[in-house]
Amino acid sequence: MLEAELRGLLARALGHRDAGRLREAERDLALVAAEGYRRAEVLQMLAAMAASDGRLGVALARCQDILAEVPDDVVALTGKASILERMAGLDDATEQLEQAVCRWPEDPVIRHMARHAAARLVPAWHIPMMNDVRRNQAFAQAIDKAVQKRLVTAADGAVRVLDIGSGSGLLAMMAAQSGAHQVVSVEKVPAIAAMARRIVAL
Repeated sequence: MLEAELRGLLARALGHRDAGRLREAERDLALVAAEGYRRAEVLQMLAAMAASDGRLGVALARCQDILAEVPDDVVALTGKASILERMAGLDDATEQLEQAVCRWPEDPVIRHMARHAAARLVPAWHIPMMNDVRRNQAFAQAIDKAVQKRLVTAADGAVRVLDIGSGSGLLAMMAAQSGAHQVVSVEKVPAIAAMARRIVAL
């Protein structure tokens, strides 16, 4: 098709969309996208229409189509994250948003979305618990006492610690600071595990 025809088809699709004729709009937009005309923008429109209609799988596929061609497309990345979150894939959404933050660290909207998604992964009671100084000091003392005792009694002199449900990795770090030779930290929530890796690396 000629560019003028594609512009006309796109305008007609937008008219259908604005009038609530989504099926007709999608048909015309699919034709425009197939021709490669303003493809990323048209695929974003298709994704938004599918998401608004509750067809999240279709919306996700359109975002993935965009990202396959333009990996740094911020609208597609954040759209994909939003769709994944709606599909109850908060871990996946958080991962997508973390990738977006890495690509656009100065974008306040992306940073806000990433913080919001990450906050939803962490139970509300977890933050005050992490900031409870007396609790943390008690854990540090107990862990140090256990590690020191094990250092004396271990046949091979090695102390190994397994921290299950590690969260931020705080207790695992306490064990390492107390002299444990090996600390294995296990966390089932991928985004929290990723955060723990970053914290421990500091």
